[in-house]
Formats: sequence, C-alpha cells, structure tokens
Amino acid sequence: MLRLLGKLHTPGADGEVAAGERVVENFLHQAGLAHDDAELVDGSGLSRLDLVTPAGVVRLLRYMNGR
Repeated sequence: MLRLLGKLHTPGADGEVAAGERVVENFLHQAGLAHDDAELVDGSGLSRLDLVTPAGVVRLLRYMNGR
C-alpha cells in the first residue's frame, strides 16, 4: 500500500516505500496530529512497534468525523 500511495501521489516516485510514508505523514499532519503523536513502522498497521498517542487517536477521529 505504501508503494502504491507513493507512486500515485509523488511525481517521479517509482513505488518507493519512503514516498508512501511521506504521503501518510502528510495526511496525519493535515488531520492535526503532531509529529510525536504517531510512530508507524512498516505501514501494515500490525506491527507492535506502531504507536499512536491517545490524543492522536482523538484528533484523527475528530478529523474523520468532520469529513
């Protein structure tokens, strides 16, 4: 998914994971999350190293509710 996001949203990116990570980070920033609110490791959402603060979850849910 990260490769596809990077390819679709980043001109010149050819399926790079880093480009997809930047797309996700930009979305979270747009949703109002601070840089420290989320730590995403591999993009699967299943890693035990993925961390989101409670405040970050609330910000994301409020953002999604407003959409």
